[in-house]
Amino acid sequence: MSATLKDVAKASGVSIRSVRRALKGMSGVSEETCARVRAVAKELDYVPNIAARNLRLQTSSFVGIIYSANSADAYKRRLYDLIARLNGAGYEPLLSSPPKSFSEVEELVRRWSGITNVIIWMNPAVAILPALAAFQQRFILIEEEFQASNCCCISVDRSIGVAEAVRSLLKAGHRKIVRCGNIPTREAGFLRPFSEPDTPSGAKALFIPSKSSDYEDGYQAGARIMASGADAVFFDVDRMAMGFLRYAHEQKIPVPERIAVVGFDDDNTSVSAAPPLSSVGHPIRRINEKIVELIRNGVPGNTTIAFETMFFLRESSGK
Repeated sequence: MSATLKDVAKASGVSIRSVRRALKGMSGVSEETCARVRAVAKELDYVPNIAARNLRLQTSSFVGIIYSANSADAYKRRLYDLIARLNGAGYEPLLSSPPKSFSEVEELVRRWSGITNVIIWMNPAVAILPALAAFQQRFILIEEEFQASNCCCISVDRSIGVAEAVRSLLKAGHRKIVRCGNIPTREAGFLRPFSEPDTPSGAKALFIPSKSSDYEDGYQAGARIMASGADAVFFDVDRMAMGFLRYAHEQKIPVPERIAVVGFDDDNTSVSAAPPLSSVGHPIRRINEKIVELIRNGVPGNTTIAFETMFFLRESSGK
């Protein structure tokens, strides 16, 4: 068992308060006492208990982050940007893969107890969320809503940016627009502009499902999309859109002259595509700035902070 402040005080013949002051180089302790305390601390191999200090002061420079092994470009950009902003604000991130059960949650939070007062959980598993209410730490939950006195939720309305993208296509004169993919959260935003009072006459929404949301799925869907007679296509993810752009290039289908193309996620590859891909993206910078602000000023409980996706217009949809 490692030595404690009490052990150092007993061996030095002074009070615990004097040991603290001596080890921190504070005034009120003679040089002789400081030297004796430091020598004893070294002999006993004393290491300051950061966890106990954080609990006493109710503050910590450490912030826990629970993240999944998500390979999506947008997810990785969000994580890396969050880490960079925490470091820039003077915080030290502690990283962990997501617990799979209540017992694993308890073990992780126990290990972090006293070290960090705030834990950020990116895309938490819904079944595990009720376990969080029992802990002293404050939780910031990203992409999930859960009401508890120690939880603040960050939600993102994906439909806003998707609807904006479809309105842009309609405004540009496209009338037969197909959505291609398999992600349910894209549907509401895609369909909304077709039911609005100022929807252009003859506007029609189509849907071509896919088995998954990968590059090859977008490429394989190319023939079906063109056979539908669509003059614009919205893909549930950018990876699919990039696959379709390859198909269009091979088939000598001009984009956006023959068919406009829009994706979702605003991946790093979007700007470098040929032509540059119009895309709906998450407000990564604003979300992470808000997270740092919450950590600095105090994480409120029973709170949901909502953000909206944004549409980035580029050449693939006729900029």
